[in-house]
Amino acid sequence: LIPSGADVLFAMMDQPKDIISEVADRAGELENVTLTSHWVEDFPFLHPSQFPQMEKAFRIKDPMTLRTTREEIRTRKIDWQPTVFGLSNGERQLCADRGRLYHYKDFFFFKLTPPDENGRCSFGPHPWYTPTACRTAKVKVAEIDDRLTPVCGEYVDIEDIDYLVEAPEAAELRGKEILGMTPSDQEWELSQVIGANAASLVNDGDTVQIGVGTAAEAIMGFMAEKNDLGIDSEVIYSQTIDLHRRGVITGKYKTHD
Repeated sequence: LIPSGADVLFAMMDQPKDIISEVADRAGELENVTLTSHWVEDFPFLHPSQFPQMEKAFRIKDPMTLRTTREEIRTRKIDWQPTVFGLSNGERQLCADRGRLYHYKDFFFFKLTPPDENGRCSFGPHPWYTPTACRTAKVKVAEIDDRLTPVCGEYVDIEDIDYLVEAPEAAELRGKEILGMTPSDQEWELSQVIGANAASLVNDGDTVQIGVGTAAEAIMGFMAEKNDLGIDSEVIYSQTIDLHRRGVITGKYKTHD
């Protein structure tokens, strides 16, 4: 489906990694195809320095730098663009001046649950920008995966999807999951320095939000002496529960839920 010059978006989480791998296999056929996602999986086109044939075929955009793309972003082999989830509410992205990192793409590849009795499919537990990207993409390609957990909230009618693909068996999946991987010793030590310094900026009664990543998680290990913290959740780490039980996190001074 994808021709040279196309602008392609993949879902952030629950990525159809087998489809993405097939796209990578077409590197010899394609030129100047833009691929955008939050790359929580590892693929050859994320390493153009190692796979030069990928550089001619694909232009990679990455809104959230992880270990798979960090070095290539430093050397400007991959384009880093800031994350703008606030523009994904279904209205703000209508204004072209606000930027359209996730919207109005030529192709959007994502996963859905099997349809219910009314033909409605759930986007699963990690929708992020998927609902609005689905509404604005020119061509929508959904992989139907019965392993995806249906949740309440936004849904899409299966008749509104241009192409449907059956998800492969788990043993046949390609791609390498990098979220949750054990960091190297060097990365862990560096994260402790970052965590300690970041925690020193937090005062009693502050509200914090902690995101994904080894360095972000490390801050939790340096919060034990704080008092009456509030927390806004992107991620709730196991340490969050412990700090709540110990009275470090109480939300006492939060002004917004």
